[in-house]
Amino acid sequence: YQAVTAHWFYCKVLSDTNQQWCPFSYVDSQSLENAARELANGQGCDVVRTDGGRYDVSFTTRERTSVYWDEPAAMVRRCTWFNKSDAESRFTPYEESLAESLEREYHEIVSKGMWHKQIDLGKGEMIVVHNPQLIVHFQPIVQAEPDFGAVREAQMRSKVVKRGIAATDFVKIIPENECGTPDHVVFLCHGIGPVCDLRSRSVVECVDDFRAIHLSLLRSHFKNGLESNKAHRIEFLPIHWHRALHGDATGVDRNIRRLTLPSISRLRHFTNETLLDILFYSSPVYCQTIAETIGNEINSLHKLFMSRNPNFKGSVSLSGHSLGSLILFDLLCHQNSPSAATPAPSQSFPQTHSGTSQTSEHSETLNPPMDTPQQLSSSNSFDTGTGQPAVRYPQLDFQPHALFAMGSPIGMFLTVRGISELGEDFALPTCPGFINIFHPFDPVAYRVEPLINPDFNLKPILVPHYKGRKRLHLELRDSLGRMGQGLKDGIMKSVRLAIGSMQKFAESHWQKGQENLNEEVKQLIKEQEKPDEDSASVTSDVVDLDVGLGRLNGGKRIDFVLQERPLESFNDYLFAFQSHLCYWNNEDTVLLMMREIYDSMGVKSDSQL
Repeated sequence: YQAVTAHWFYCKVLSDTNQQWCPFSYVDSQSLENAARELANGQGCDVVRTDGGRYDVSFTTRERTSVYWDEPAAMVRRCTWFNKSDAESRFTPYEESLAESLEREYHEIVSKGMWHKQIDLGKGEMIVVHNPQLIVHFQPIVQAEPDFGAVREAQMRSKVVKRGIAATDFVKIIPENECGTPDHVVFLCHGIGPVCDLRSRSVVECVDDFRAIHLSLLRSHFKNGLESNKAHRIEFLPIHWHRALHGDATGVDRNIRRLTLPSISRLRHFTNETLLDILFYSSPVYCQTIAETIGNEINSLHKLFMSRNPNFKGSVSLSGHSLGSLILFDLLCHQNSPSAATPAPSQSFPQTHSGTSQTSEHSETLNPPMDTPQQLSSSNSFDTGTGQPAVRYPQLDFQPHALFAMGSPIGMFLTVRGISELGEDFALPTCPGFINIFHPFDPVAYRVEPLINPDFNLKPILVPHYKGRKRLHLELRDSLGRMGQGLKDGIMKSVRLAIGSMQKFAESHWQKGQENLNEEVKQLIKEQEKPDEDSASVTSDVVDLDVGLGRLNGGKRIDFVLQERPLESFNDYLFAFQSHLCYWNNEDTVLLMMREIYDSMGVKSDSQL
């Protein structure tokens, strides 16, 4: 007999009738086991940090609570025995008291060799221990009352019982450890609507996927930096602003429901939950609510993170998806320059305030203030004003390292505001880096580089595949392009040879009086020997992609395009909506952000060494 190894689990509530038990990492489980042992001896602390410090586990309440966002507390359990029926996909741990009782019975069975013993659990339930590999839990099936005169037959259903986590399928899904202080923190802001992907998941769940992909890529692509202790993990924390706008505090949902037509209710509900967020951000009233919510949330989370990680010496970045990237961009445009109280006119970013019009030289076009009361009264307009709102943006407590925009409409919104050109002197006052990442089929995404310099005509940089190669269908498309170019070059060569043969024939048969015609033929041959423009345009795609422009990203390129998947290339319209939501679980996006962040720390990926 060997004592069973316990593992700690928490219960995730999926719905009112469905819940799922999830294991802690090996390191977190061992920390909980050690803390429980110390508490049993009257020592230690009641609260243990888990999941990289994002959750706290209390032994008093036996609950796991989130630190940085609102989430229902999850029940925590020390697990040793598990069961699963044929209809279930995952094992379920027994309660701690029952598991301890089963362990005592099992100890006696092994010590005395009492195999095939039945353990009575009461209410007709029993567990039969045939051998260490075969343990079955029998439960009676509740039946309706039989017809008069019919004989009731006892029926039982069985469940497979496993002792210890090593015998279950949980071993495959135990998360990796996230201990230690991270090198960098990224605050991710969602776009329109309460959900972020096609599976109707919240921003917290999508950021969990984002973080998991990062940890996997960190071990596979930055192995040298990880082993040499030069690179550690990046912490990703979600910023949720939709709840503040659509909550009971504003009353906007209640007012919208009174105006909504009863027909096509599902479509109208979708519109009220998502598309109206774009109009709210253009509203003078609700734009202020959104800006204050996001700015205050970022400052609050940053302060909380620093209080829990006092040894943190790294930098902080911001990332936004869709409308969230535009909000963060406007927020960073309105930060006070660290070198002066007011920004220099050459920086060309908006500096408007509610009720006034204190702007820099170009701020009126970037984010024009709302109409003055005199204009409103003369035109009988509403008191809140019309047009683009004037908002007092909150100041951040730190200077971000970079802004990563995913599927961003920043370029479109700036153009609608009247900006035809930002200029190469434009820069965010406190944020030196800016990366614009988009899928080629994303209908909401727009480029930014042509807005900085209209004459800049290079294609966006193609983001490398995380496996270190271009996708196969893109390679095939490029090969066909090169094949077509080769065929064209062969035809031109044949034409040149034919013209040369005609020239020799003319020189041998024509008279000297036709010398002028021969000169024209020679000139024609020279023109045909020049490389054609199409051939030059094909090779221009690979000419120094690192050439940059302007100050917005420190002189480096800004626009980065992802590689579409093979299935997406068949019908770009069919996958347009999906492509706008693909960034949360896209390895190429995560790896690009990691390379930009680690490069600033002097850490290269394994493929760059």
